[in-house]
Amino acid sequence: KQVIALKRQLESETLLRIDLENKNKTLREELQFNEQVHETAIEEIRRQKHYEVRSFDDGLRQQYDDRLLNELQELRMQTEQEMQAVRDEIASQYEKKIEDLQTTIRRNADQTGSYRSDLLSYRERIEDATKSRDALNEKVVSLEQRCRDLEERLHRSQQRQEDLLAERENDIERLKQQIEQMQIDYQNLLDIKIGLDREIATYRKLLESEEERLNISGNLSRMEASNTTYESTSYPSRKRPRYDVDDHPSVNTQLLDGINIIDDESSQAKFVKLMNNSKQDVSFTGWVLKRKVGSQTYEFKFPKGMVLKGGATTTIWSSDVNDISVDPPTNLKLRTAKWFSTGNESKKTFLEDSDGRVIVEKTVTVK
Repeated sequence: KQVIALKRQLESETLLRIDLENKNKTLREELQFNEQVHETAIEEIRRQKHYEVRSFDDGLRQQYDDRLLNELQELRMQTEQEMQAVRDEIASQYEKKIEDLQTTIRRNADQTGSYRSDLLSYRERIEDATKSRDALNEKVVSLEQRCRDLEERLHRSQQRQEDLLAERENDIERLKQQIEQMQIDYQNLLDIKIGLDREIATYRKLLESEEERLNISGNLSRMEASNTTYESTSYPSRKRPRYDVDDHPSVNTQLLDGINIIDDESSQAKFVKLMNNSKQDVSFTGWVLKRKVGSQTYEFKFPKGMVLKGGATTTIWSSDVNDISVDPPTNLKLRTAKWFSTGNESKKTFLEDSDGRVIVEKTVTVK
């Protein structure tokens, strides 16, 4: 029964589907027909509107052409009137300018004659100036040649003067070296003389004591001890004072024969030299060089580790000597002070070791 019911229901559904398909087909055909009718109506309306627009456009174009023609005619007439007025004005101005130009031409013709006469006079003046210029140029050339000759002569003269100055400086340097060597030799001889004077004084005392012991009478020649004096070379501008070297300096005789003090004997002392005449190296570590002039005293402490070799010399320069560079142990320099000059007072220079013992000293008194 269910199958029969289902079959019936299927048949009814099939009939319903066929009916709906037929209706759908009918509606589509009707829709297609309506579209064709609608398109036909639209095309007809479009043709009508196009005709109406064309007819309206033709009317407007005709009106515009008529109006444009009228405006062009009016503008042409106005332009012709303005052009005629401009022609008349230009013609009047042109005639006036022609008259002015003719007047100017006549006036310029008169001025041209005067300009020509001025031009001739200027040409004559230019020719005279050219001749003067040529003469001056020749004179300048001759003067330049003379200047070159004078410059060459001056250059040769300067060269000769420079050569002479160089030779003189070499001679001065050589003389300075000779003077320094002579001062060293003189100081050595002076030290030897001091030693000999001391030996003579010692022998004299021994001889006197021996005479007193033996009661020997007679006219024995007495040797007189004299203070050793030395006098510096006199200069044209001033004379240097005479100095006496103290006969009895307080010295340590252990190194007396090894270390010598050499002073700068000029009025403005610049250096003090120490010479090691022995063959042994001497360590100056902790040693102090002192100078006493009147109530003034200055000390120079030697740098640590300094050794003065045998036969070598060290120079302690004043601080105001700028052309000497510090080069231990050959050259040393005071930091801020200067060596005291003697003036009219005694000068005492002595060397102390690290224990404060006087190694050597030199005393100079002014007479």
